[in-house]
Amino acid sequence: MLKPQKALHLYLDEDKANPKHAGETYVVMEKFDGWYMYIDCINGKWQDITSRNLNVISSMSEYTKLLKKYLPVPKKDARLIFEGIVYDQRRYPIEFKTVNGWFNRKAPIHEQVTLKCHDLVIFGEESTPFCLRYSNLKAMFRAFKKGSEWLQCLDLVKWLDCSSTPQEWYDIYEEVTTQYLNNGEGVILKRVNAPYSYGKKNADVLKIKCEKAFELLVTAIEEGEGKYKGTLGKLVVKDANGIINKVSGMSDKQRDLWFETPSLIVGSIVEVACMKVLSNKSLREGRFKAVRFDKDEVDAL
Repeated sequence: MLKPQKALHLYLDEDKANPKHAGETYVVMEKFDGWYMYIDCINGKWQDITSRNLNVISSMSEYTKLLKKYLPVPKKDARLIFEGIVYDQRRYPIEFKTVNGWFNRKAPIHEQVTLKCHDLVIFGEESTPFCLRYSNLKAMFRAFKKGSEWLQCLDLVKWLDCSSTPQEWYDIYEEVTTQYLNNGEGVILKRVNAPYSYGKKNADVLKIKCEKAFELLVTAIEEGEGKYKGTLGKLVVKDANGIINKVSGMSDKQRDLWFETPSLIVGSIVEVACMKVLSNKSLREGRFKAVRFDKDEVDAL
């Protein structure tokens, strides 16, 4: 099974002694808060829409029918890559925790889904640079638009910038994240000359995601599962209003130490980072950053 290419956080590459992105030119595109999806064309026939794990998405069955009917058939086997999002009446993307439930159900989704297309990979030609793959994608869209009918659900993700200057990437990131009442997701950076690497996470594809940090009180610990069985799994943290969340991200040394002696961490104030605070005050991708020995006040989410 050909696993999808993955994106690496830019800050992780920046932390390296020799960052791989240094001096490289990247295309900057908006990152949307939705489901990554794929549809393969095999032997001249489009298949079903699948998820990141390449499982058929039952809720997208009606969209599969539309794509099979109207998408131009490439000359070679290929994969069209897109992200499924749903807009509200203001044309703001509905947050992930809501659409996640809609896409995950068995019944066909009734909401209007927009498929934000950003890559077209020809099987056997994965070494083709991204800039050329994107040109092929635009050509597909042109051919599609020439037809008698145009699927309004399909949208081509636009290039916001193409440069080798990280400050420009961060400037665009700031512009994107201030959209939708400051709820923009972030940006994706694709190296213009990069191949498509199945299952790889490297500097060919980077992401800058909205991240927030809070000082929260540790109220308890929980034992982990799987490889963390018998050691610390998560810290239970509370904000100034009593909102409870559970976070991970500790080192193995911290896990063992605090699991053996919980009093070393319970009652401490810790810095917790997250991509965003959801409407129910839960933290999306919340993770432990550090113990804040210099803090004695707890933030409100």
